[in-house]
Amino acid sequence: MTPRERWLAILNGGKLDRIPTDYWATAEFHAKLVGAVGCDGEALHRKVGIDVPHKLGPRSLREHHPDDPSADIWGIRYRNINYGTGEYAERVFHPLANMTSAREVDSYRWPSPDDFDYSAITDELGKDDGYRIVQAGAYEPLLLYMCMRGMELGYEDMIDSPTIVEAGLRHIFDFCYEHNRRIWTAGGGKIDMGIVAEDLGGQQGPLISLEMYRRFLRPL
Repeated sequence: MTPRERWLAILNGGKLDRIPTDYWATAEFHAKLVGAVGCDGEALHRKVGIDVPHKLGPRSLREHHPDDPSADIWGIRYRNINYGTGEYAERVFHPLANMTSAREVDSYRWPSPDDFDYSAITDELGKDDGYRIVQAGAYEPLLLYMCMRGMELGYEDMIDSPTIVEAGLRHIFDFCYEHNRRIWTAGGGKIDMGIVAEDLGGQQGPLISLEMYRRFLRPL
């Protein structure tokens, strides 16, 4: 089976030769793998037997937040931290951290789908050979809210400032809904799957109560 056939089989409940695989790795591990296998990119995936999807996205027309050239489009700043065995980009600035009301959250300069060129997806699909499943679009609202607010404060908000949580998640939903709609429209029916994810559990149990999940996330 090709990687695309394998993914479609498992998603549709059909028979398959083996479980399909994806591949995510740190730069340090990936360098070791490339050194051991002797190739990279598509050649590496085929040699090792990885069913990594063909992942597409629009071209960003704005690399930074308009009010902060050191931040990403959401206003979050990162810094590489060395842990001895590698470096990881850690969040060091949360743009919503000092806000005390939903009104302040509403007045924040949120990203717009107009900041992207979606024709890049159509162009890339024109070169797709059908060997890999096509993946585009993603949605992970609570994690993004935590990145913008700060992890500890974000959890406290659910008890102390629920209107701030609701305002932040509403803006994230509004952006992601239109952003993904434009992505799939540009795909012209050729996008097979997207990602809907969330960090809701730790090693010892859920990170938020069922009541909080139903209030803040289920409606989204």
